[in-house]
This record gives sequence, C-alpha cells and structure tokens, in this order.
Amino acid sequence: MAAAEPANRFVVLTQNALADGAYLEYLRALHARDLSVPTDQDLQRSFDEYMVDVASRYHAGKLLPGEHMKDKGDGRLEVSGQGAVMQINALLAKRIFEANPDRQFFIEESWPLEWMYPHLSPHGLILKVNREPLEQLPPEVVAADGAWWAPRVKQMIGGWLKEETAVSEVADFVDRVYHRHDLYGFDGDRDYVTLSDQHDLYGKPRTAIASLYQWRMEHAKTAAEKDRMAAAADFAFRQAFALAPASAESVARYVKFLHGLDRESDAQRVVRSARLLASEEGNPGGMVRQLEMVAQ
Repeated sequence: MAAAEPANRFVVLTQNALADGAYLEYLRALHARDLSVPTDQDLQRSFDEYMVDVASRYHAGKLLPGEHMKDKGDGRLEVSGQGAVMQINALLAKRIFEANPDRQFFIEESWPLEWMYPHLSPHGLILKVNREPLEQLPPEVVAADGAWWAPRVKQMIGGWLKEETAVSEVADFVDRVYHRHDLYGFDGDRDYVTLSDQHDLYGKPRTAIASLYQWRMEHAKTAAEKDRMAAAADFAFRQAFALAPASAESVARYVKFLHGLDRESDAQRVVRSARLLASEEGNPGGMVRQLEMVAQ
C-alpha cells in the first residue's frame, strides 16, 4: 500500500505487516512527519474489534478463508490463520486511510481487503483507493484499463487474445505453449512464457483487477451494470489465466467466478489445463488443493 501527495513524496507500506507492533513502531519512527500511523492503542482496538466480529461469524458458521477458530471452553475462543491476521491488517489499513485525508492512496493487492472494494479503481498494475466510495466504475475507466493492459498482454503472449476469445481457446493456448512448450507461430515474449517466475508480475495484478470487476458485478444495482462488469471481469480473468496459468490464486479465482455464473463447462476446461501444469511442475503454489476447494 502506498500513499502519495502532490509533490510526489511517496510513503510505501506493506499491508501484510500492519498487525505487527514492531512494524508500526518502525513506521512511526520513519514517517512521523509524513503520515499518521496507528498507535499501539489503535492496534489493540483493531484486534478487539476483530475478535468481536470473528466470534459472531464463528457462531453463525461464516468464517472467512484462512480463519481458524478453536473453542477453548469457558467462552474463550482462540483465532489463528493468515486470514485472521489479514483481517486485522485491513482494519489498520482503514485507520491509516481515514487518518490521512489529504493523501492519495494506491495498493498493490496482496490479500483482498473487503472494505476497500467500493473505493477501488484500476490504475495500471495497481489499484487506486479513491477517497470516496464510487457509485460505479464508469465505462471510460474500464476502457482506459483495457487500453493500458492490451499492449502489455500482446507483448508477453502475442496479440491473439481478444474480448471475444473463448475460454476454450485460452485453455488450448495454455496447453500448447505452457504445457507442451510448442512455440510454433508464437509471437509473444518467449522468455516470459518459459520462465515461470515472471508470470505473477502480470498475472497477479490482472487477477486483482478482475476480482474488482467481479465485486462490482456482484453489487451492481441494475442488470445492465451487472452484465457490463461481468464482461469486464471475464476478459480480465482470461488475460490473467493466459499470463499466469500456473498461479493457484489466479486460476482458483477465475474458476470460482465461472462457477458463480453456472458456466460449468468453462470452469472444467480451465481446471483441466491447470491440473496439467500442476502435475508437470509439482503442484505449484498448492494448485491442486486450491482447485479442490473451489470445486466444492
């Protein structure tokens, strides 16, 4: 997460460590004059708020992915897991956002922070956290996002992937180029498709933007808006899948999106291609486990 002011003075934070008191102390020492940073009391309040919320959801059977709760008896609950830590991080990120109203904020998503979604808009590889919630993402914002990504996707994997390209065609490309390593006629960056450690440089941020469009689809107030956001999400997910087909996160989010639209044949086609890569590369990033979870 980064905060910037008009003079181009940037403060760069990591959303993943905000719940660490030592990290907050470091930020206060480093940026005392630049940024209002949560105090130790703010950290405790965020933890207390989270415990009240997660206890309520635990009893309602609504724990989030990555949250683990153990009932120790006598009304005592113990929470653990990456999801739990990130929920506290989210509360602290919100405190920083609200305590610094004169700054602009941008985020490179590591973990989805639910409170941010109404504020987010695409901004190249990252997302802008707008000061006020957006009623919707205007068509020109979505068009500008597509225009920013089009030449970069073309450079990496070639110019074949269009808005009308079917999921089956994307999966066929993944099978041919990433699984069989058949580069005949390929006009993209051969180093990119053969060096898997590069894929998340583009695949992960494109997945984050696709997930924003999906959130907008799920919260749309009209059928037309829902369809518009569904189309934007689908295209961005297809790009992300073509850019990073061995990414467990990218594939799992896309498969879940397709399941939500009852597009089971498309979901199964993506899963088949992903399983081939998982088998070939030793289950990268827990791919098989992720696919089993979204298939349930």
